[in-house]
Amino acid sequence: MQTSRFVVPILAILSSAGGVRAEPVDLVRVDKSERRLELLFGDKVVRSYAMALGANPVGHKGREGDERTPEGRYVLDWRHPESGYYRSVHISYPNADDVAAAKRAGVEPGGMIMIHGQPGA
Repeated sequence: MQTSRFVVPILAILSSAGGVRAEPVDLVRVDKSERRLELLFGDKVVRSYAMALGANPVGHKGREGDERTPEGRYVLDWRHPESGYYRSVHISYPNADDVAAAKRAGVEPGGMIMIHGQPGA
């Protein structure tokens, strides 16, 4: 199972009625093999969503343009308020290990990885 973990300090969850319900979440877990994003508080899955990935999702992101999703522990560090995508949130990729691995391979690691909903949603 390919699982990526994104650490989140606080996250508001959308209710089915479209309003925002504050609910604590301390981990966003992405299971790439299941194409599933889960919001957790402790060991409890608070919400679960079907998700799409890039065109080449198998394996850890290694270089710019490989269309892969990073695997590992990252922080959701800011929200893009003017994005054309719904609730676009930035992932702190690349970290120091990603930069070092890309340098060893002689490639750029890429960046600006976001979790978001559909355009204009």
